[in-house]
Order: sequence, then C-alpha cells, then structure tokens
Amino acid sequence: MKKLTEEKLDYLNDRAYEIRRMSLEMITYSSWGHIGGAFSMAELLAALYFHEMNLDPKQPLMEGRDRFILSKAHASPALYAALALRGFFPEERIYEYCEPGGLEGHTHILSAPGVPIWKMGEESKFPGSYYVVFPGNVGEKESLYSVVSKFKNKQ
Repeated sequence: MKKLTEEKLDYLNDRAYEIRRMSLEMITYSSWGHIGGAFSMAELLAALYFHEMNLDPKQPLMEGRDRFILSKAHASPALYAALALRGFFPEERIYEYCEPGGLEGHTHILSAPGVPIWKMGEESKFPGSYYVVFPGNVGEKESLYSVVSKFKNKQ
C-alpha cells in the first residue's frame, strides 16, 4: 500500500466517517440492512476507494481498472456509500436503497455503476488488481471481517 501522510490519513478517516453516516442513513431510510456489517468495512473501503485502487468514476468499465469483490453482501450499504462518495453515482441515490428499481439490498452490477462483474476463476480475463474481502474468523490477532487479499493479474 502507498505511504500515508498525516493529511491523507485525516482525509481517509473523514471518508470512513461519511461511509458510516451514509450507511446508517440508507439502513434507517429503507428500514432494512445490517449496520454492523456496513460499519465494520468503513476504513477498509475508505483506504481502497480513496487511496489505493485504480478507478475512474467517469469510466466505471475502464480497461485495467482495479476491482473490489464483496463476498459479504450484507455490507452493501457501505460499498454503495463508498461508490457514491467516489462519484460513481449521485449521493441522493442512497435513498433508493432497497426500493423497486433502486440500489439492491445485495450489490448487483445493474443497480449501480462501479459494482464489478466477476466470477471466481475469471481473473485472467480482466487485467488490474483485485481486492477481495472474505468474512470469517481468521485468527485471534485479526479482526473478523477485515481480511483483505490482493492479487495482481499477470496479463
């Protein structure tokens, strides 16, 4: 990961706060969702979407872009918040969470730009870095939902 300055760290902490705030608004407004799952991802999403990943919100299907794969679908409010804050879609769309034709309760490529199309084993088809989050208990010293695996496509 790229080195963080104090200023950048403050910025990322602000982004994590906004991800939590927007997640809470989505869950409250829709009366559906998992606050813990969304809140536990805020720093991770802030670091990836606002510091590490190669993305262009104006070109969400850009060749060679990095992809974030969320296997923990109940954290979708946090991912949608990060995508909105990064500029993939207007922030007002968070109020369409779990509404017919709005943002899906579990992330889906057709409900929002920036959600990747990906299936296990297709890495060679899409150049770029992949950031994969797997929920589960991975050890006493690591937090339950913050295991991140990064692998670089060698194409």
